[in-house]
Amino acid sequence: MNPALSKRLNALGPLIVLALLLVALSVSVPSFLTTRNLSGLLLSVSLVGAVATTMMLCLRCERSTSRRFAGGAGRRVVDGGR
Repeated sequence: MNPALSKRLNALGPLIVLALLLVALSVSVPSFLTTRNLSGLLLSVSLVGAVATTMMLCLRCERSTSRRFAGGAGRRVVDGGR
């Protein structure tokens, strides 16, 4: 396989899988593409994304060697405020 094509498929792989899942679920589940369901999906995904981003920031502050960012607040959050 062409290395450039392989690299492009690796980069676009998750998007292709997401598109295939969208098509498969819209065909197999009658109410999948309704506005109520899609708004619920977006709401739950945004909540998980906000929590994951906050956790990543706290862990990044914990592992920072300079500890300039947030003054080491990540360590206090990870240690439970101690």
